[in-house]
Amino acid sequence: MGGFLLGAPALEAQTITAAQPGPVIAPWGPVFQVEGMDVPVDLDRDYYVVFDVSQSPTGLDGVNPYLETAARFLNMHARAGVPLERMRVAVVLHGSAGKDALQEGPYEDRFDAQNPNADMIRALAATGVEFYMCGQTAMSRNLPAADLLPEIRMALSAMTARAMLRARGYEIVN
Repeated sequence: MGGFLLGAPALEAQTITAAQPGPVIAPWGPVFQVEGMDVPVDLDRDYYVVFDVSQSPTGLDGVNPYLETAARFLNMHARAGVPLERMRVAVVLHGSAGKDALQEGPYEDRFDAQNPNADMIRALAATGVEFYMCGQTAMSRNLPAADLLPEIRMALSAMTARAMLRARGYEIVN
């Protein structure tokens, strides 16, 4: 008898390799190669996705894993064969994640540390990822537009940014 379930066929052993960086955004967003997918990736589709990022780790020494999800999305789909020009990605920042969009000087003034997210945001933006800051978060947390990375666009609110993106065909994937 093979397998764990009575009557179920034994599954062939698969070798699991470590997650690999890139190919679009490295070193952020490492992903696994998935073999034998039952649901193939549609290579002819345009992917319009928005990541709603409202949380940030309390520590200041690592990137925000919720923000890094955008890099994973780009990397995994590129590895699966989706051309970069078929992926439109947006990130809406609000809540505690608002601080992750600060330029180095204002971040260091507030937290006496380097912003671990700044380089990743720049790299993502260089591939075409759009970033929106919730204006309500910015005002309530004293994050003026002048203190934000230049890649960040101010919106009235996170709700407004999501509604605008949805009207342009984007779907929230997280």
